[in-house]
Amino acid sequence: LTGAADTGVQFVATGTPIYLIPVESLQPRRPWLAAANCISIYTATRQLSPEESTKRLGSVTDALAELRPRWIYKKIDSCLRGNVGAEIDVLLDALGFDTALVAPALPAQGRTTIGGIHRVHGRPLAETEFAKDPVTPVARSSVAEILTAQTMHPVGRVDLSEYGDPGRLEHAVRRERNRGCRLIACDAAEQRHLDRIAELVAGEAGILLPVGSAGLATSLAGRLVGGGEEPASVSSDATVGSSPFGHAPCNEQSSRERRHSEGGCAIRSERRHQDVRPPAKAAGAVSGPPLGPDFERLLLVCGTGSQVTRSQIDALLKRYPGVRHNPDPKWLLDATAEAARHRASRLLESWTESTLALGVRSPSPRDPRVTPEQARKGLEVLAGLATEILRAGRTDGLYLFLSGGDTAEAFLRVSGGEAIELRHEVLPGLVLGCLLGGMADGLPVITKAGAFGGEQTLVALYERLSTGAAS
Repeated sequence: LTGAADTGVQFVATGTPIYLIPVESLQPRRPWLAAANCISIYTATRQLSPEESTKRLGSVTDALAELRPRWIYKKIDSCLRGNVGAEIDVLLDALGFDTALVAPALPAQGRTTIGGIHRVHGRPLAETEFAKDPVTPVARSSVAEILTAQTMHPVGRVDLSEYGDPGRLEHAVRRERNRGCRLIACDAAEQRHLDRIAELVAGEAGILLPVGSAGLATSLAGRLVGGGEEPASVSSDATVGSSPFGHAPCNEQSSRERRHSEGGCAIRSERRHQDVRPPAKAAGAVSGPPLGPDFERLLLVCGTGSQVTRSQIDALLKRYPGVRHNPDPKWLLDATAEAARHRASRLLESWTESTLALGVRSPSPRDPRVTPEQARKGLEVLAGLATEILRAGRTDGLYLFLSGGDTAEAFLRVSGGEAIELRHEVLPGLVLGCLLGGMADGLPVITKAGAFGGEQTLVALYERLSTGAAS
């Protein structure tokens, strides 16, 4: 979810509203999606098997036939976790793209690809904390090797040296396509390299599928706005997104039109925007404030195991004291609804400062390994604790902060939320939006991937909210 947010928000400049939605919101379609300029769909496939992942992506491509997107962007994890190659295969075959240009680089967050090796702040990927991810570890640093192990198609490569003279990148991509490569791993060390890839994609729309993180999305959005294109679409982490009601920008002989001229993914749509509004407030929903300079308190819900976020909370509470509560993992697995309500009441009594940070106690080496099912349940209990605090406490002037995609997804699920309307990026990787639907309808929310940012990121966020700079 956090990847879907920091990618989707890059397209705000192309027009609003932009909705971040779970894949379940596609079928049946929510009426308010008809007003969307762009949607970012997260499918939560990172922890699934390749077979389950491709099946879920197949349901997305079926829904896209009705949405008729003008642009499609495939978002992947900037550290290549999940079933990246298998999911690209689904989109290539179902949507009729000839080739995928894969550029996971995110220079603003220290993710670069040089000589085919993906790096995080200069360290090869296989030597970082992502190699020890408890659920989706990444054992290789070569982007091409990671893709080759997951795709059915040949994988090519484009080196940094190909970004020099005008036309050189286009020639390199054509060379790899002539070799039969349908996935091409692209080096990128700076944003200008991603700009070149976006330029190439825009020139061959409907033929080249852009695949990357928020980095390439930023370049593509800039290209579409600067080039006078209609609003773009974006994807979520391990999924696709769409901008309904557009005209597919492919030539009459493109493979996309050839493959979908009869059924499948529609190429052109003459439907107009309908005057459809977002969902009305649910009964019993908390009344959140409008996004603006009225910030008073911050509720952080951080189920991520990343040490980056833990250090950021340490720095925030050192600078601006507040309440920190890290439940024991065993409590999260065993707690009843009544126990959650009781603990929420106690936390509200002690929350006299401006910040309350909910997290999870770091496991010790002696603790048993947590299964994916246990992790999901634990995050739902943590999210449930947060919803009890919101339900019982005062919400005016309150902003919600969710760190870790699984944590954010759990909160949306537990609170009954349907979507997040994305507004803008407060800091790199930190996205400000508004919850739609459920008991927290209307509440301002900020999302962040667990490993994003530096030690002072949350301090900077707090100070921006306090001064109203985030409005």
